[in-house]
Amino acid sequence: MPYVITELIKDYGYTGNNDWLAFTFDYLDEIRDSEEFNRFLFSVDDQQKLVLRKKMVAKILEIHPDLLYNTFSIVEFIQRSPEQYKEPDESIAVILDAGLQHDIVGVCEMAFANKPALIKKLKSKKYYGLPTLTNYVEHYYKTPAERARQEQENSDYYLLEVSRNTKDKSIAKHGVIHDKDGFTNLRQNSNSHSARVLAKIRENEPFLYWPLEGDWWVVELQNGLRGFVHASRIKEVK
Repeated sequence: MPYVITELIKDYGYTGNNDWLAFTFDYLDEIRDSEEFNRFLFSVDDQQKLVLRKKMVAKILEIHPDLLYNTFSIVEFIQRSPEQYKEPDESIAVILDAGLQHDIVGVCEMAFANKPALIKKLKSKKYYGLPTLTNYVEHYYKTPAERARQEQENSDYYLLEVSRNTKDKSIAKHGVIHDKDGFTNLRQNSNSHSARVLAKIRENEPFLYWPLEGDWWVVELQNGLRGFVHASRIKEVK
């Protein structure tokens, strides 16, 4: 009756035999049942609160780290019903740290997207002394808005510095500005009126430009400076 082993580990959280644990983790990987996985990760205290078995998490990381992909649902359980857990934020932190040690960043991104305030809570607790989680949040994590901005900046850099199409002057058009103020700003990035201003283009000042699909087009001034100008401010010179 080998599956008695899995019941003993589930009921008592026993982590003293790696062969037993390997057998149990294979079983969990095979059935792929989130609720069953939850029962292995947590014990129940006298107040009927769920308490994370930190040693079990460490053993999963050591013996069968791919099981940590199942922690997506576990973290969602905790965030949905934190009152059921003794230390919900610390439990999430330990699970996220283990996942990051196995290069699973998606659980972190999901947890922070669901509860943005979690980052502030983790920082206030100094990330519970978990170095991998600390390093990731402090140096690598980006909010969805920050990631979108980074992707836009990378795309803009490609258009200005790398793309052959927007450096081929034989297909460029000649233009001047069309602005009631008598000048238009040449900006470092597209899709943003708040992007850094590189220069001011004056009325009747000629330049080259490359029309793009969006509203911001690549412009090159006579001195070679390149940036973006909103399409509505550009008038073609035939």
